[in-house]
Amino acid sequence: KYLGDRYHFSQVVIFTFAVMLVLVSAVGYWQQGAEAFRIKKKGLVCLRAVLSVAVGALNVYVMPHLQLTTFYTLVFTSPLFVAVMSSLILKEKLEKRQLAAIVAGFAVILFVFKPGAGLFSIYAVLALLSSFLYAISAIVMRKIGPDEHVTVIVNVGCVFTVVAMLPLMWGKYVMPTAVDLIPLVLMGVMCAIAISCIAYSYQNAASAASIAPYHYTQIVYGALIGYFFFH
Repeated sequence: KYLGDRYHFSQVVIFTFAVMLVLVSAVGYWQQGAEAFRIKKKGLVCLRAVLSVAVGALNVYVMPHLQLTTFYTLVFTSPLFVAVMSSLILKEKLEKRQLAAIVAGFAVILFVFKPGAGLFSIYAVLALLSSFLYAISAIVMRKIGPDEHVTVIVNVGCVFTVVAMLPLMWGKYVMPTAVDLIPLVLMGVMCAIAISCIAYSYQNAASAASIAPYHYTQIVYGALIGYFFFH
C-alpha cells in the first residue's frame, strides 16, 4: 500500500518476487541441494504458479485503491472458499466445528470492519477475485501433496510472475530511492517466509479446512497496521 503510491504495481511485484526467488533458492539449496529444484508434478506446479501470478498482481494492484479494512474484509472470504472447495473437490470431511469457526470468524470480520461503499468498486471486485483464486491455489497445493519440495512450488511461481509482469513495467520503471529499497526488500523477505509456510501447511495438514480459519489472525495485524500507518 505504501509502495503503490510511488511505483507502478508491476515494478513492486517484480522486485518482491525476485527477492523471494533468491532467498527461497538459497534456503532450498542449503537444505537439500539440487534435489530441492527437481519438479515432480509439472502440471500442478505450473497451474499453481499461474494462480500465484494472478493473486500477487491483483493484491498489489488493488491495495493502494482500497482502505485496509475493506481489503481485509474481502480477503477474508478465502477461508469460506477453501472450506467449500476442499469438501466438494477433494472430498475432505468438513467437520461442523471447522465450518462454525470459519463462519464465525467471517461474521466477526464483517462486524469489526463494517465495510462501506468501497465494496462496490471495481477494485473491490478484483480483491474478491484474488481471494477466490487464492483458495483455488490452496486446493492445488493440497493436490500437489508433500512430495514436492516447497522450493519448487515457490520458485516456479516467482519465475512465472516476474516474466508476466515485465511487459507491464515497460516504460514505467522508476529508480527506487535508498529509503524505499528497505520496504521493497522486506516485502520480498516476508512474502518468501509467508508463502513457504502456507505451501508447507497446505501440503501436509490433515485437511485444507483445518488450515483456513488461521487466515483470520490477520485481522489483528491488518487493523493495527491500518490504524497506525494509514490512519
